Amino acid sequence: MSDEPRLVRYRPDKINDFKPHSDGTGSFSSFLLSEQIQKPLMSAGRNVVAVAAHGPHEFNDGGDYVKHFDVEHAVIQFKAKGQKRHPRAIALVTNDSDHAAAIEFGSGRTNEGQSPGKPRPQGGGNVPYRVLGRAAGKIGDWHE
Repeated sequence: MSDEPRLVRYRPDKINDFKPHSDGTGSFSSFLLSEQIQKPLMSAGRNVVAVAAHGPHEFNDGGDYVKHFDVEHAVIQFKAKGQKRHPRAIALVTNDSDHAAAIEFGSGRTNEGQSPGKPRPQGGGNVPYRVLGRAAGKIGDWHE
């Protein structure tokens, strides 16, 4: 045996190749669905809920909005341009409160006002708060 170091070269796995490598290690496709990747995903999901729970309190009647957050594990089919679909684990953060859609996307509360110079006597909607979208951006912002 020689004391010289072995030259190791990275060879990417084929998409949807779940067979273990010759040295016994798993494929990257297997890793994308493994419990090893689910743990940090679920942790990030719980962090999103922690940030989102400090959202707009005027809609939080007795904690209704905050109590309805949930984080669950899911698998999606991901498809990069020009490639095959392949499964990936994700953490899915949801809120099933009656106020959730209105808080996230707007139109939860009617008000009198004007839209681009036109009166709206019939009412209208509130500005979207994007609570989950903003919380996810704070947790997963890779720009900083």
